Amino acid sequence: MADTQAQARSSVRFTSAVARGLRESAIIAIGVVALVLFAALATYSPDDPGFSFTGSSTVVHNRIGPIGAWLADVLFFLFGRPAFLLPVALAASCWALLRRGRSEPGSHMNTSVRIGGFLLVLIASCGLTTLHWQPGLLRQTAGGVVGSLVGRGLAAGLDFLGATLLLIAAWMAGASLAFGMSWFSVMDRVGAWVWDGIGWLRTRGANARDAAEGASAVRRARRR
Repeated sequence: MADTQAQARSSVRFTSAVARGLRESAIIAIGVVALVLFAALATYSPDDPGFSFTGSSTVVHNRIGPIGAWLADVLFFLFGRPAFLLPVALAASCWALLRRGRSEPGSHMNTSVRIGGFLLVLIASCGLTTLHWQPGLLRQTAGGVVGSLVGRGLAAGLDFLGATLLLIAAWMAGASLAFGMSWFSVMDRVGAWVWDGIGWLRTRGANARDAAEGASAVRRARRR
């Protein structure tokens, strides 16, 4: 009986160790992918050969090499500047895995909701970037093909202001789902900071007036 219990405890410890090893391996792998993806996007050159362009230079400028140049071209072609949200999302998933530890009940559903929220943030960002930013070095709009379809499509039906407001609302909803943030809590904190700042300014003003009145009283007393 004692041997059976000892074997059971050993099996549980081994299972926990394997689960921890898998989780840590996933964190490292996702973190490396996020760094590689960010470096590929940050060192993008329109002269490098890629998905939408055969290239006008024999030297690849991307620090991740030809694969990085091709990957950056694909992502910028599809999403434009908001493509940088992809490595940010991967880094956030690493942080979530690090904090969560063991998987929780219903975590698969939570993960699906968060992924849907991030996709909403990404699409809304592409639309807003297309409407409000210039493409610069990018061959498509600043929001890529997705931004062109979403931003210009909404602007055609809702005009510029209506499309902007709708995309901002979608972005806020997606951020709330993806990152679990409460905009009402954010507004409460911002309001508290504003009132604290106003109170600090009032206190500084009152202290400055008191100091000025005290200095004036001292000068009057010396003249007597």
